[in-house]
Amino acid sequence: MKHASTTLHKIFRETISREPDQAAMLAWPLACGAKTAERAEAVGFTDGVLTVSVPDEAWRYELQCLSPQYLAALNQITPKRVSRIEFVALDRRERR
Repeated sequence: MKHASTTLHKIFRETISREPDQAAMLAWPLACGAKTAERAEAVGFTDGVLTVSVPDEAWRYELQCLSPQYLAALNQITPKRVSRIEFVALDRRERR
């Protein structure tokens, strides 16, 4: 019997294949998990680089350490290869 997550990943891959330029951004919450996605938002994807906005430098550092796992997860489900994730910390003025 297949696991539900395998089936969900397949459905998601089929869905995002219709939007290949947005696929990495759409897949980000699946790759990082719902709790992380609440605070770290994918804001752009250009030339293989996914840009993710994070609330501060501590989040940026922590997620940067996890980026190899996120890249592996993203590249399993996206049609366009994600070569790098750039985490960008918002400064205090931008958060207001």
